[in-house]
Parts: sequence; C-alpha cells; structure tokens
Amino acid sequence: MLGLFLQCKNSIVQGWSKARDPHNCNCKVISKEPEISHTLYTSAYHWKSAKQTTLVFRKENCVHYFTNSSNKNHNITKEEMIICQNGLTKCDIEDFEEFLSACLGTYRSTFPNDTNANNWKTNASCTCPSYLKYFICKHIIGIADTLKYTSIPDTAIAV
Repeated sequence: MLGLFLQCKNSIVQGWSKARDPHNCNCKVISKEPEISHTLYTSAYHWKSAKQTTLVFRKENCVHYFTNSSNKNHNITKEEMIICQNGLTKCDIEDFEEFLSACLGTYRSTFPNDTNANNWKTNASCTCPSYLKYFICKHIIGIADTLKYTSIPDTAIAV
C-alpha cells in the first residue's frame, strides 16, 4: 500500500515539474507578482485624492507609512501610529478593543529601502485586509504612485 502511494506521489510531482518547466511548450505559468485591476487602480486614486494624512516612519532597512482605515473619520495621530507599531511588534495590547483599534483601524504599509520601480509590487507589504487576501492594495499602489514607481492610468482617474 505504501509503495503504491509513493509511486502515485512521484508521478504527480513529476507531472507538476514538467508542467511548470519554462522550456516546455505547454508550460503553465505561475504569476510572480500580483495583478492590478482597473477597479483597484481607481480605488487607489480615490484613496490618494482623499488627502488622508499618512505618517512616515523611517527605519534602518525600510520605510513604514501609517494611515487610518476609511472607517475612522479623522486623520491619523502620532499616538495611533505608536499603538499600531507596538501592537504589531511588541504584542503588549491589553484588551480586544485596543487590538481592534490598533490592528484594524490603522494600517502600516512597508517599503524596504531596496524597493524600486521594478520590484515594488513584490517588495511592499501592508497590514490591511485587502493586502492580506490579494497581496496588493490601494495603499501600496497609492504610495507607489507618490514615489513615482508606477502611475495610475488616466482611465482609472476618469471614473
């Protein structure tokens, strides 16, 4: 029974290897970076044009950009930035309400220092739910546009 299982496993893995071989004419290409839809570009443009305050925190190897969720009706404060940073790194949050405010009310977008126009989609990260699901979000696109790593298409601006 174990021998049959191992034989079946080997044929499956061998099939995967052939299917993913870039030299194979029937190669199944795996995406190496997230795709950005027109809707996401439009969302990034609206987020950027809303003029929400973004606080910048520079570290030795990266730059963090903090912004409030659209559910909060005020600009981010330095205290909220510190609570978010501590909640993400030190785990010293006392109660669930503080956790919700720190982790779901304030988002941290991170761009490593070696980020450029060629690798911003794969290098940058964010703590918002959209990024955690799709590996790209309006915050990263908006900040990348501000840093001139990309530009939001005119068709997305016109919507």
